[in-house]
Amino acid sequence: MLVIMLSTRKFRHYLLGKKLILVSDQNDLSYLKTMKHTNGRRTRWLMELEEYDFEFEFINGKRNVIADGLSRCVSATLLESSVDLAIEQDKDQNIKKVKELLTIGQNAISTENQPSSDLWEQRNRLEIVENVLVHHSRRGLLSVIPHYLRYDLFKLFIDKSISHLGVNKTHSAILEVTYSSLIKQNIIE
Repeated sequence: MLVIMLSTRKFRHYLLGKKLILVSDQNDLSYLKTMKHTNGRRTRWLMELEEYDFEFEFINGKRNVIADGLSRCVSATLLESSVDLAIEQDKDQNIKKVKELLTIGQNAISTENQPSSDLWEQRNRLEIVENVLVHHSRRGLLSVIPHYLRYDLFKLFIDKSISHLGVNKTHSAILEVTYSSLIKQNIIE
């Protein structure tokens, strides 16, 4: 609710006189206009919002890709600036095989034809977006990084920080922007 208030205050001159649809993954906002008893802050905010013609629309958190994308703009720029990830993924034989199998829709194949990687075990959480293999995680869509680019990725993160963050913090920072299996073991090495 605070984000809505700050946004409407900042862009007031653009929003006045327009029909607004406020999309949020907070379902309780849908009932805000019909609530009889609200606390003081909510009452003040509702009074402030009354000058706008608006309605709330609920969107499930998993479908809220706009907010998800906005939260990772930096990481996408970070990766795209140094490599064309689709081309680099195709150089990695395991990733290339997984992409091919996902493209033709083969989810269950014989064990001798399976890619020899733990990436294939995650196939239910993988998707191809603009020819780039991405992983669905609780943080959203994360690009899958080929094994041979891991060192460059570590160097990028270590160079961005003033000092080495240590294994756990470096691991967490990398996992915020990309998916790579067994990456913590590589950081330790």
